[in-house]
Amino acid sequence: MSFDAYYYSFEPTGDADVDAILEAVARAWKGCHSTEDWREYGFDTTIQEAANKAAGIRRIAAATDGKGEA
Repeated sequence: MSFDAYYYSFEPTGDADVDAILEAVARAWKGCHSTEDWREYGFDTTIQEAANKAAGIRRIAAATDGKGEA
């Protein structure tokens, strides 16, 4: 995983799903220094997909642990 963006970098959290989101943001920022260009290159979709995956995994975990929380 690469957490290096253009001017900064993220530290891994140890949570694979959160780290995937951070990596997607870092790659987007490294690829396009302006967020207004992220959609043109598909970075917005990559970030959203990583967030959706993390949220889905947490919803499944919450539904199966009997406590209603992940």
